[in-house]
Amino acid sequence: MPLKKNIIKVVTWVSVAYLVTSFLLPNSQILFWITALFIVFNYSLSLTYLFRQGRISLGIIVLNVVQLVLFCRLHVLIHDLFGVGHYSYTPPLYWYDWVQLVAVHVLRALDLVDALSAYGILLQNLKHQSTLAGMTLFIMHIMVDIFILGAIFRLINHRRFVASQRVSTLVIKESFWERFIRRFEDTHFWFDEHFKEMNFFKLVRLLGLGLAVCLIIVVGISHRWSLMNGLLWPLDNILRTVDFGDAFQIFGWRLHSLEMGFWLATLAVFFRLIVGFYALGLANRFYLYLLGGRGKTLEELVSICTSPQSSEEEIRIAFNALLTFESKKVLPLLVNILANGQLYYRRLAAEALEKMGPAAVMATPHLVAALIDGDGDVRLAASDALEKIAPQWRQRSQKAAIPYIVKTLLESKERQASVFALKSMGSMAKKTVPYLGKVLVTSRSREVCLAAADVLGKLGPVAAQAIPHLMKVLADSHEEVRWVAEEALDKIDSRWWQNKAASRAVPHLVKALSDRESDVRRAAAEALGSMGPAAQPAIPYLVKALADNKNYVRKAATCALDNIDQQWWQNKRTSRVTPVLINALGDSHWITRLTAVEALEKMGPAAALAITPLTKALVDGNHSVRKAALVALAKIDPNWSQREVASRALPYIVKALTSSNAYVRWAAKDALNKIEH
Repeated sequence: MPLKKNIIKVVTWVSVAYLVTSFLLPNSQILFWITALFIVFNYSLSLTYLFRQGRISLGIIVLNVVQLVLFCRLHVLIHDLFGVGHYSYTPPLYWYDWVQLVAVHVLRALDLVDALSAYGILLQNLKHQSTLAGMTLFIMHIMVDIFILGAIFRLINHRRFVASQRVSTLVIKESFWERFIRRFEDTHFWFDEHFKEMNFFKLVRLLGLGLAVCLIIVVGISHRWSLMNGLLWPLDNILRTVDFGDAFQIFGWRLHSLEMGFWLATLAVFFRLIVGFYALGLANRFYLYLLGGRGKTLEELVSICTSPQSSEEEIRIAFNALLTFESKKVLPLLVNILANGQLYYRRLAAEALEKMGPAAVMATPHLVAALIDGDGDVRLAASDALEKIAPQWRQRSQKAAIPYIVKTLLESKERQASVFALKSMGSMAKKTVPYLGKVLVTSRSREVCLAAADVLGKLGPVAAQAIPHLMKVLADSHEEVRWVAEEALDKIDSRWWQNKAASRAVPHLVKALSDRESDVRRAAAEALGSMGPAAQPAIPYLVKALADNKNYVRKAATCALDNIDQQWWQNKRTSRVTPVLINALGDSHWITRLTAVEALEKMGPAAALAITPLTKALVDGNHSVRKAALVALAKIDPNWSQREVASRALPYIVKALTSSNAYVRWAAKDALNKIEH
């Protein structure tokens, strides 16, 4: 590799070689200045790489560890060359005291021992006493601060990345509690309005700051602080927290005149901790602005683009940084943001794709789908991007874009605006109808079915092709879906039941008449009834439904038959279901038996097969059934009592003579008299 690519390694090895050599040579001022120059050069090189690459590599970390050893060597040279007055310590002085001095100040740079400093606890034997020694420590603190902050920012961005992975999908399965929470949030309580977008850490940080301020006020009043100390004590602690290079600790500066007892020190530690949380967030934003997004991975940049914690300026910088990557890598991420991101992010994603030009041609279907976004700015950005990326998209990309358009329609929160935009696209609206119809009848999600039916209704007459699909949904198990489907049908065609395509839904509705759910059976019967004469093929199945075990299903079937054909019993297909009605005469529910008898009565001579069962019904335990059976027999065959089929019921009637029910015995005697005569 060229020397430029290995410069960090070369400088690191040269620094190590110099360190080893310096311990073998006698101390001198030349050695002091060479050590200082090594530190300055290495520091400058590290900063240059940091701001060019925007990240802290392993090579830079190793070089800065060597830097700490160089600082340790520099302190030894200051002590030996410029006098022992630069440091204070308890003799004897060992080599590890110098190591301990550097190590403790590294921890101070990380603010890990600030709590001990607040309580006046010292961890090292060796302590600086001069400005020269203090400035050396100050420069070392700055170096450590810069490179440790980079690592902290990487952790923050990793947490953002994890949070940003929760993107929406076409169908979201919700548990009972998720639905409960969602509906509770929709009530728009004050707490919801102010805190539902605030994550746990933000809330804790805000509450912590409020608690710290209250404690400072209480302590200040109880200890009778002066107004100046009351203002300077918090300021002093804020500066100690954000103090870049820890000059306050190194040089012993203090703004207030208060004595730091145990409890005041504890309050200082707590207050600095809270301030530190806020300072980290501000520093991370400054770090992003300073580097312009350089050094961030694709995942980190996407997390910034989609995190609710990011400001608009951060998002803009991150989007611009995304464009520096290869289009093959960044294109899927921009498409994901365009399809699943929030409003502001979607517009920026479209603008970023526009900047990529023809290289983003794979995003054309998604941009076409964005043309029906609920927000006008997103639609405009998508339109501009399409003109830049694929000016001929209207001739080439419509079919490929339809699935994404359907997804956008179903997920849009501004569905009316989306449908209006789709209508303005001419033929594209008509092409989406079959896809919406397919989603409507194949999806098991209530929310998706509702959305699809709603979109079709909003499309109006353009969606006439979906009438059969909407009719199938009229027998859906969810009442709300049935209502929305019926409303959509009325919007598409006020006389939809007369539409030629309506007859295609009859087999599906007929099948629904035998569904396990009684609500579905009733809905299917009502849907068939609303079709009128077009549903004549369903007459036999509706006649079967007259024997349903649910009263409201039977009523729906009766109404449906009357709507389809007021003389339905004369229909040729009706006689096929006579056995079903005969079987219903033995049902345990008297109302079912009565309905079956009345249906057979309406069928007249076509129900001749039912004479024997109806003769048995003359001794039914229910008076209404007995009475209806006699009327039905007279309607089917006025001479029924003289037929051989009637005499087949004699054993059954004779047995009824021994019934414990007096009315049944009288009915049996009356029936015997009619048959004998």
